Amino acid sequence: MFFEILDRFIMEFTLCFSENEGLISSIQAFDDNSPMFMDTSTIAEFANLYESHIDTTLLQARCHSVKAFLTMEKEDEQDDDDDDGNGILASLSKLNTLPVAFSEVLKLSRIVATLPVSTASNERFFSVLKGVKTYLRATMGNVRLTHLMLMAVEQKLVKSLNMDDLVDDFAKMKPRRYPLMD
Repeated sequence: MFFEILDRFIMEFTLCFSENEGLISSIQAFDDNSPMFMDTSTIAEFANLYESHIDTTLLQARCHSVKAFLTMEKEDEQDDDDDDGNGILASLSKLNTLPVAFSEVLKLSRIVATLPVSTASNERFFSVLKGVKTYLRATMGNVRLTHLMLMAVEQKLVKSLNMDDLVDDFAKMKPRRYPLMD
């Protein structure tokens, strides 16, 4: 039963990262520490997701300018020892100084900065596991705890079960200390 929980963990992690693999890899193009920084083909893939809001021809033309501008800014910061930080947010704050010149890249950078980093279903799954495990840890064995954790996580599936069938199946099992049905 322990392996069912581990399988569910692995499945949730895989689902979380495999669905968005293309999106995650295209976000690297906005990080000035990445070797793919302002790579036009990678940014074009990301821009295709928001094509109704982005002028792709203008974006392609501005990528090289943005790369040169941010590289120059980074070198100036290293000379001055005045480091505001690296990464997407630092790049975004520098691009905000020239919003007209870098409008399309700025739009995409804002989108990248506001994308959620996880999905609610995965967070809910881990939250449920923590709550169930904490509450029931000392009161029962591992097999029952594992089954209850699975039921807590798979609430939609549990709600779809027919309760009359479950009660009938339980009644057909070996007699318990206190008989439920005669």
